[in-house]
Amino acid sequence: MTMPVTKDLYCYKGQTYEQNFYFKQNGAPIDLTGITVKSQIRPGENSETLTADFDVAVAGSEGKVTLRLSDAVTATLWNSVYYWDMRAVDGDDTVKYWVRGKFIVEGRVTE
Repeated sequence: MTMPVTKDLYCYKGQTYEQNFYFKQNGAPIDLTGITVKSQIRPGENSETLTADFDVAVAGSEGKVTLRLSDAVTATLWNSVYYWDMRAVDGDDTVKYWVRGKFIVEGRVTE
């Protein structure tokens, strides 16, 4: 069993959030064509309460996954530490969690 890589993400409240991930093997992009990726934020690991769903874009042949939250969504988040992960499902319905970590929201000053 392979554990997901841990990567903490930092977000500024009320600002559009975007994070790119590039998946490679031996320096070459992994072809993610046909892979479905989902990513969510929750207040705790194994929590049933959903805080937010990332908008996810997969650029298959580039091995790139982009996670995005609009400024309207990040404005609703508390200044707090949440948890997130990234789940991938391939054409054979094999589920793998690739990345996980804390999602840290920091407050804004200027309105």
